[in-house]
Amino acid sequence: MLGKKKDVKSFIIENGPFVYISDQHKKVMTEISTIDRKYELYSYQYLNESYYQETIMMICLSFLLSSLQNDEKLSVKKLQINDTLIYNNEYYLFRGKDNEGNCVLKHVTRSKYPLMLSLPISLLESHAHKTRSAKKRKAKNSLKEFAKLFNVQLKGLVENKQIAILLPKKMLNELANSAFAIDKKTIYFGEVCPSVYLAAGGTVQSVLHSDSTESPFIVFSSNINELINYLDQGMARFEKIYVFGDNWFSQSNFRSTISLRNLAKEFGFSLGIFSSSNAIFESDSVQMLINLDYNRNWLFEYDEQVLLKSVHTNQQFELTMNSLIDFLRESKEDPKYRYFTNLIWDTLRIGSSVASINSAVFHKSITKIQDYVGFHKELDSIKTLDNLNSLLTNRFGAQVKKSLLRIVEKFPNCVLVVLDDLKQEYESIFKCLNIGVLSFRDSITEDMYDQFDTIILINPYTHERQKWTQAFLGSNVVVVTPEIFLKPLRRSVEKELKLAKILISESSQETSRYSYVKSLGLFLQSIKNRIKGTSHKSDSSYENSNERELAHEFENNENEVISDDEIYRRQINARANEFTQNNVDNTKVDVHKILELTNGFKMYGTDNAQVFTVSDNDTLVRKSINSVEIDDKIIYFNIPYSDSLYRMRFKKMSKAEVTPQGIDEANDFMWKRAFLDYIQRHGYTPMRLKDKMEALGSAMHTISYYAIWSNENKMPILPREPLFIRYVGKLIGSKRITDDYQEFYNSSEKVKHQLADYRDAELSGLNNKQLSKVQFKNYSVGKVTLIKEVDIPDVPRFMTNIPVKG
Repeated sequence: MLGKKKDVKSFIIENGPFVYISDQHKKVMTEISTIDRKYELYSYQYLNESYYQETIMMICLSFLLSSLQNDEKLSVKKLQINDTLIYNNEYYLFRGKDNEGNCVLKHVTRSKYPLMLSLPISLLESHAHKTRSAKKRKAKNSLKEFAKLFNVQLKGLVENKQIAILLPKKMLNELANSAFAIDKKTIYFGEVCPSVYLAAGGTVQSVLHSDSTESPFIVFSSNINELINYLDQGMARFEKIYVFGDNWFSQSNFRSTISLRNLAKEFGFSLGIFSSSNAIFESDSVQMLINLDYNRNWLFEYDEQVLLKSVHTNQQFELTMNSLIDFLRESKEDPKYRYFTNLIWDTLRIGSSVASINSAVFHKSITKIQDYVGFHKELDSIKTLDNLNSLLTNRFGAQVKKSLLRIVEKFPNCVLVVLDDLKQEYESIFKCLNIGVLSFRDSITEDMYDQFDTIILINPYTHERQKWTQAFLGSNVVVVTPEIFLKPLRRSVEKELKLAKILISESSQETSRYSYVKSLGLFLQSIKNRIKGTSHKSDSSYENSNERELAHEFENNENEVISDDEIYRRQINARANEFTQNNVDNTKVDVHKILELTNGFKMYGTDNAQVFTVSDNDTLVRKSINSVEIDDKIIYFNIPYSDSLYRMRFKKMSKAEVTPQGIDEANDFMWKRAFLDYIQRHGYTPMRLKDKMEALGSAMHTISYYAIWSNENKMPILPREPLFIRYVGKLIGSKRITDDYQEFYNSSEKVKHQLADYRDAELSGLNNKQLSKVQFKNYSVGKVTLIKEVDIPDVPRFMTNIPVKG
């Protein structure tokens, strides 16, 4: 038997899933535990993001333990008939009292003759606790075992309080799969700490391995807007909300983060925001943090020397770069050039970061553009491709290698940090020197510390430079940059220095070491000195236009410091607004596979998706998206999904243009048309409809859920649960719909399956046919150039398994 634990931190260190927790992280855990008790609104920034998992686990288990310690004893007076309970590790239904005043419990079992217990009130109140549901098996009672470790008695669990945690989905998956060793048993996090996940549309799902019979203590979410809607619509009241991750400070999410902070003040819940230091270096972010009750930042406790090495850019290189940036600046507002210009920026980034002439990676990137242009001959691309090929053969790459060899000779215990696309190429070039190579995108972890004296950053943009300089992995950081990037670099460092000084002046903690600000100041001065000494000075037109264009890309491109999942998620969100104008299906799904195609399209693939490929002899072959390979030709036929087909037919039936075919379609049309007519007749808003339905006993749903059901252009084929139809019947006063709700649900379900089967049959009929003999002429073709495994939740279904323009 394990000894009793004094605190949660010790329990995690000794019995948690972590092989090793550094002394630094132990200090972080202690600090956060103290700050969390003292302050209502606070933020915390460590040197990197590696501290999240143990911190989240500590917060969850500390809240759980506090809830169990402050819990009330079960009260029989407050129990309702058929409330579910756990007594003696078995599930029971409360059936009231017998003639002698004892409590009657009915065992939940598959048996036709369930066990009935009669217990004194005092015995039941002392040894049973409430659950939200029951299962026909023995209760695991992991919660009780956890409580015992801390000398806490499991009481009634009558009214659990909750906290919410906002975090990236990948982090939640790792947490859900983590386990503890308790009494020689492996117990998953969710078994110890019952938790749920708030998904798209306000749906709530049990976290993997979580005991779904227990009321959840933790609500996780990876969608900040869903969490805000959940709060705004009164779906839950949280004691505290914790936000983990640098991505919530990004341009696409920060406005929502501000809204969450405002809701915390409005509703009176505590808020803790956790990130790495580099995530907060924007004016709005710093302003938000200094207005909280407390801000803890590790940035100003360390010292390092930041050095500059600018690589000479010959005149041809500079002229070619300026010509390309001219084109990018002039084309950026034209929608037809959007994807093309993105490809060029990515290729320029590679071309200005290589350490060789005729780089294979650079050549491949140019080839990708050439393939795209082959599908889009309307683009003005000849001069652009000539310029890119000119950069490919320029001696600039050789200059970079020469400069790096000098630096490595001076700082032998070093590591190179480069673009992710160039990592393997750099490893090959510097293999003979035994120099390590990392990618800007690599996670910074505690085991990297004390390994290197010097970190060499190859042409870092703003976010990459801040991530790696503010991590303090070594005593020296050398920033290697082309001369043409010196002015954007100067502007970037000036901005960072200004914000760092504001943070220091408003800092909650006492600090006497302002060395990072000092090293930034010295680094800035070296950049200014180098700009004065450059031999190729740009003309005023470059100063006023191209330099601003390059600076914007330099400061705003985050693709090397965020995950692939986040990059694709932002692309999905950017395009979803355009798609929504013509699509009304609000269903959200998870995407686990992404295919990039030569024609500039992407395919966001769901599990079990099927796609058509075209073989060399022009034959159509239907295969699982998981079987698709690089260079496969994907063909997509524009056949509407079942929801779209359904709504078109529903409208025709509403106008009496067609009549329902069969009893199932008649039943489906009857209850929905009656519901819509009732809503229109009474002029109900979604909010009013929600209030009316819930007053009748319907399950709680969001306002947006009722907005969808109020609109025949967005109405789903099937509600989430059959009981929804029962309450529709009650609302509109239809006894038949109320009594026979399951029959109506079954009919709607059959209609859905019939439509899905119709579409599948249409597509299946194309398999193994010659493309030239297919009657559908509305299709697109693209060759697969890249396949990515991802985990992106809450993607609009209408954007999945179809080619989406990049």
